[in-house]
Amino acid sequence: MSSVTKEWIAEKMELLIRKKSLEKIRIREICEAAGVDRSTFYYHFRDKYDLVIWMYFREINELNILVKKESVRGLQKLKKDAFLFRNALGVKEQNSLYAYMKEYYIAYYLELLKKRTGADLLGPELTFYVRLFCYGAVDMMVEWILDPGAVTAEEYVEMVYRSMPAAMYRICFPDEQ
Repeated sequence: MSSVTKEWIAEKMELLIRKKSLEKIRIREICEAAGVDRSTFYYHFRDKYDLVIWMYFREINELNILVKKESVRGLQKLKKDAFLFRNALGVKEQNSLYAYMKEYYIAYYLELLKKRTGADLLGPELTFYVRLFCYGAVDMMVEWILDPGAVTAEEYVEMVYRSMPAAMYRICFPDEQ
């Protein structure tokens, strides 16, 4: 039941975002549109930004971002739904989609590299490479999502993979050595 309620709230939030900017939407409006009370909203989400983050990641979490076709498909979906995220991506606060994307991808790659190397901890150099790569990749992804004249998703994914630091690339794509 919980996921049904979250989907319902997200569906109503999407309708609100089509009408006005995220900054102007209030929790009260989301609750009214979804026909839920505030306690139900706060049971599922911390705030409206958490809701938008959930909307973004509900599909991204299903993808293996190291498989080119899956990355392309995910980016194409994001590009198609750019209007949903345009306002949220402009906010750079602590709980913003932008900040969460950086945290998510850093954690994703750190965990992936630990699994692939069998290490409990990564050294400071590899950790630095992951953070540097993710900061740049997220900023470029935001630009790409919001730019209607950007390169294709296939071209974008190829450029992101090629920009990965060599130490990371060797671990992420060992069969391409």
